Parts: sequence; structure tokens; C-alpha cells
Amino acid sequence: CIRDRIKPDRTKFLNFTHCGTILEFFNIKQNKIVHSNTSYIYEPTYKADGFPLWKESIRGLRAIYATDNYIYIAFNGTKDLETHIEKLSVFDWQGQPIKQYDLGVNIMRIIVDENSKIGYVIYRDDAYEYHLGNFDL
Repeated sequence: CIRDRIKPDRTKFLNFTHCGTILEFFNIKQNKIVHSNTSYIYEPTYKADGFPLWKESIRGLRAIYATDNYIYIAFNGTKDLETHIEKLSVFDWQGQPIKQYDLGVNIMRIIVDENSKIGYVIYRDDAYEYHLGNFDL
């Protein structure tokens, strides 16, 4: 499972995997896409034919949000889909870790407003009820 995010200024984009967590960074210049670098956070487990073994692999990310400055990622980091994900990791567009927030809630989705220095999180409690919260950047 591969998904992507584009930098709002449209100069870079990121491909990422849910099976394991591999972040592939690309530059966009003069209508050309050029691979920049790859960050292997959790490598998936593969079958002999090269396809990932979903149940045997560490789950990648649950939520991601991209700004011109940073990429905000809530990682699972286990093989369990029901794991509470309470930490939000921040990376620059070269894939370097910048900081980590421990939000203390089970993160489902995130949105970040860097201008206001506020992040918003949709989180789920143990009764499977959803809530909206915020945190300071």
C-alpha cells in the first residue's frame, strides 16, 4: 500500500508505505520528477515473490499531514492495528527527524496550522468515541 503527499509549494512530494514505513522523497523541477532520498523507518517483511506480508510486517503510519516546512506523522510501529498511537513525529522534507510530540491520546487524524502554531487532532477513546483536540506547536 503506497500513498503520497505533495508539498504545498509543489516543489517536492513524498511516497510512503503503510506496510512497514518507507518514505521516498522526490523533487519536482521543470516538469521533471527526480528521486531525492529514501528513509527506511520500518522495513516490511516480504514473501519470496517480492510482495509484502501484511500481517507479519510492522504497520506504518496512521495519520500524516504535510506543510511547506514539515511532515507530521503518527506511526503505528507494531503489527497490531488496534495499537494506541499517541506520538506524533515531525520530519523535514529531506526525511530528517526534527521533533516528537507525545499527545497522550489515540491519534486518528491530524491537521497542522504552522502560522497559528496550533495542531489539531481527531482522537479515539477506549469506548471508540471520537473527539477533537488541539496542541501547541
